[in-house]
Amino acid sequence: MCPVSATVGVYDFFRTRIEEVRNERSAGSLKQAYSAFVRFLGGRTIGFADFTEELLLEWGAWLLAGSYTRKTSAYYIKHLSALYGKAIEEGLAEECGGFGRVRRRILDLPDIMFVNEVDPKLDDKLRRLVRNRCCLRGEHRLAADLVLFAVLNGGLAFDCLANFRKDGYAGGNPLLADIVASYSRPRCKYLFPLKQSQRSGRQLRSRIRSLFADALESVGILMPNISDDVALDMWCMTALKCDFAPSSILGCAGRRPVLNPVFALVAPAAAPGRTCGRMREAVCRVLTENPEQWFAMQLRPHVGYDRLQARMRHLGIVVPEIYYPCEEIAGKIGRKLVYEKRPVIPGLLFFRSRISEVAPLFRSIGDLAWCYREGADRLYAVIPEKQMEEYRAAIDGFTSDMEIRPAGTFVLEEGDRVEVIGGNFAGKVGTFGRQVVSQKGMVPQRVVYRLMLPDRNGIEWVVDASPALVKKISEERYQSVLEDSIG
Repeated sequence: MCPVSATVGVYDFFRTRIEEVRNERSAGSLKQAYSAFVRFLGGRTIGFADFTEELLLEWGAWLLAGSYTRKTSAYYIKHLSALYGKAIEEGLAEECGGFGRVRRRILDLPDIMFVNEVDPKLDDKLRRLVRNRCCLRGEHRLAADLVLFAVLNGGLAFDCLANFRKDGYAGGNPLLADIVASYSRPRCKYLFPLKQSQRSGRQLRSRIRSLFADALESVGILMPNISDDVALDMWCMTALKCDFAPSSILGCAGRRPVLNPVFALVAPAAAPGRTCGRMREAVCRVLTENPEQWFAMQLRPHVGYDRLQARMRHLGIVVPEIYYPCEEIAGKIGRKLVYEKRPVIPGLLFFRSRISEVAPLFRSIGDLAWCYREGADRLYAVIPEKQMEEYRAAIDGFTSDMEIRPAGTFVLEEGDRVEVIGGNFAGKVGTFGRQVVSQKGMVPQRVVYRLMLPDRNGIEWVVDASPALVKKISEERYQSVLEDSIG
């Protein structure tokens, strides 16, 4: 067995111990469990002390959300426990009884929780219901509006829908406001026309359940067991697709969907109002707009871009757009001049996707790459379109004789001559003043350079530019460009 340092990382230790297993079948099982755990962590760095029952319960919920069966989820936890046991044997970790308890809790989940299978296209189908509602009439329109109103309001129960007052909605969501306007009547006490005065509570619930079944079936959402909290179930699953933690989702929802195994394992976590607001806004946006946006991923050590592409092809994963900035390098083989592509920043690539598709993507490739996150909630970081355009303009402006480094690594001193190679001031020359730390944001820029650019009259004015859009030039180049601009 290879000696291991006391400071060895969890990833390296587990990977090394898997490689030492001679039985191919056993090694394959351990590798499957390890890969699923790495995908779950999503780029987080953990130590052996971080292996708590709470972490394992989160992983169990993640597995069930990814359509793993109870048996497979428990199987993976058992094999990760075996790897963790090796760390205990070598004095790197302490005993953790959480593996066995979590495994038993998963296996003991009641069968009724698995009647309604996890629908990976749930958000797509709900968006289709949003699009279809304007063409529906009569009871079909009422059914669609009840479902959408319940889900977008955080998962209203049937009783709450039946008793919702016509003046009870105070939010600003355009779709919800339109639904309220469609049903509000001067002499009516309740918002939705369900004959509340003529039906008992049980009859109202049965009526709403029937309308829900009609609306959901119309867009291909098949639920053999439509419970009273079906809207809550769908809201929670959409929030999960937006990458919020199950415990935070339960904390914001205020109650637990009783027939959903994904939320049966974790305890609700107290979530600040800001987090709940972001969660509600994210769910509404995913179900009504869900635009394509830019994100950034980093390949894991020893993983090449070709391997990532091969995995995505094998799984049939299609991403709207991938941008892996490369430079062309010239070299000679014998007397022949050949060119090859080399990444500008190895392993860093950008991709355009809908926010609801990012989490499912990294469920499949998370062992090969991780996605950048931001904020206290550690949500996937969206790169603004303008920032992405500036970055691409800068990269496209690079030539083979330029020295290319990650943004912010050029060493400039006060008074250095520079040229702006992208953005609104492309082609302008100026003098470097100082480096200024900007607001915390997503790559590729974390700082700005304060520059003094001369105008046609020789008067200097101050601008801030991204390091990726600036290159150092000689005094001769500076004077030449300046003379050309004046001439």
